[in-house]
Amino acid sequence: MYKARNSLWYHKQKCTSEKEVCPPVTIIPSPVDSSLVIELLKQNQEFKEMMVEQHKRMTEQQQRMTEQQDTIIELSKIIGSHTTNITTNS
Repeated sequence: MYKARNSLWYHKQKCTSEKEVCPPVTIIPSPVDSSLVIELLKQNQEFKEMMVEQHKRMTEQQQRMTEQQDTIIELSKIIGSHTTNITTNS
Protein backbone atom coordinates (compact mmCIF):
# COMPACT_ATOMS: atom_id res chain seq x y z
CA MET A 1 0.00 0.00 0.00
CA TYR A 2 1.16 3.49 -0.84
CA LYS A 3 0.04 6.62 0.92
CA ALA A 4 1.04 8.97 -1.88
CA ARG A 5 0.79 8.79 -5.66
CA ASN A 6 4.44 9.66 -6.12
CA SER A 7 5.40 6.56 -4.13
CA LEU A 8 3.39 4.50 -6.59
CA TRP A 9 5.13 6.24 -9.47
CA TYR A 10 8.57 5.46 -8.02
CA HIS A 11 7.48 1.85 -7.52
CA LYS A 12 6.33 1.57 -11.12
CA GLN A 13 9.67 2.98 -12.30
CA LYS A 14 11.57 0.28 -10.44
CA CYS A 15 9.13 -2.56 -11.17
CA THR A 16 9.10 -2.54 -14.96
CA SER A 17 10.25 -6.04 -15.78
CA GLU A 18 7.57 -8.51 -16.81
CA LYS A 19 9.37 -11.29 -14.96
CA GLU A 20 8.94 -9.59 -11.65
CA VAL A 21 5.59 -9.92 -10.00
CA CYS A 22 4.54 -6.64 -8.46
CA PRO A 23 2.27 -6.75 -5.44
CA PRO A 24 -1.16 -5.19 -5.91
CA VAL A 25 -1.15 -1.49 -5.16
CA THR A 26 -3.74 0.22 -2.99
CA ILE A 27 -3.80 3.99 -2.52
CA ILE A 28 -5.23 5.12 0.77
CA PRO A 29 -7.02 8.47 0.47
CA SER A 30 -6.18 10.95 3.17
CA PRO A 31 -9.09 12.06 5.37
CA VAL A 32 -10.62 15.43 4.52
CA ASP A 33 -10.65 18.02 7.26
CA SER A 34 -14.18 19.41 7.59
CA SER A 35 -12.92 22.83 8.72
CA LEU A 36 -10.90 23.04 5.53
CA VAL A 37 -13.97 22.25 3.45
CA ILE A 38 -16.00 24.89 5.30
CA GLU A 39 -13.26 27.47 4.80
CA LEU A 40 -13.10 26.68 1.07
CA LEU A 41 -16.87 27.02 0.79
CA LYS A 42 -16.75 30.42 2.50
CA GLN A 43 -13.98 31.60 0.18
CA ASN A 44 -15.95 30.31 -2.78
CA GLN A 45 -19.02 32.26 -1.67
CA GLU A 46 -16.94 35.43 -1.19
CA PHE A 47 -15.43 34.99 -4.64
CA LYS A 48 -18.88 34.49 -6.13
CA GLU A 49 -20.18 37.67 -4.49
CA MET A 50 -17.13 39.58 -5.70
CA MET A 51 -17.71 38.37 -9.26
CA VAL A 52 -21.39 39.36 -9.14
CA GLU A 53 -20.45 42.84 -7.89
CA GLN A 54 -17.85 43.20 -10.62
CA HIS A 55 -20.41 42.18 -13.24
CA LYS A 56 -22.86 44.80 -11.93
CA ARG A 57 -20.18 47.49 -12.11
CA MET A 58 -19.20 46.54 -15.64
CA THR A 59 -22.84 46.54 -16.75
CA GLU A 60 -23.34 50.01 -15.26
CA GLN A 61 -20.18 51.26 -16.93
CA GLN A 62 -21.30 49.85 -20.28
CA GLN A 63 -24.67 51.57 -19.87
CA ARG A 64 -22.97 54.93 -19.13
CA MET A 65 -20.74 54.54 -22.17
CA THR A 66 -23.75 53.79 -24.37
CA GLU A 67 -25.53 56.89 -23.06
CA GLN A 68 -22.43 59.01 -23.74
CA GLN A 69 -22.17 57.63 -27.25
CA ASP A 70 -25.85 58.43 -27.91
CA THR A 71 -25.29 61.98 -26.62
CA ILE A 72 -22.29 62.45 -28.91
CA ILE A 73 -24.30 61.22 -31.89
CA GLU A 74 -27.14 63.64 -31.09
CA LEU A 75 -24.73 66.56 -30.72
CA SER A 76 -23.03 65.73 -33.99
CA LYS A 77 -26.42 65.78 -35.74
CA ILE A 78 -27.24 69.21 -34.26
CA ILE A 79 -23.88 70.71 -35.11
CA GLY A 80 -23.77 69.16 -38.55
CA SER A 81 -20.85 69.62 -40.86
CA HIS A 82 -20.49 73.37 -41.19
CA THR A 83 -17.25 74.65 -42.57
CA THR A 84 -16.30 78.28 -42.21
CA ASN A 85 -13.43 79.78 -44.21
CA ILE A 86 -12.13 83.19 -43.35
CA THR A 87 -9.92 84.77 -45.95
CA THR A 88 -8.18 88.07 -45.47
CA ASN A 89 -6.34 90.04 -48.12
CA SER A 90 -3.81 92.49 -46.88
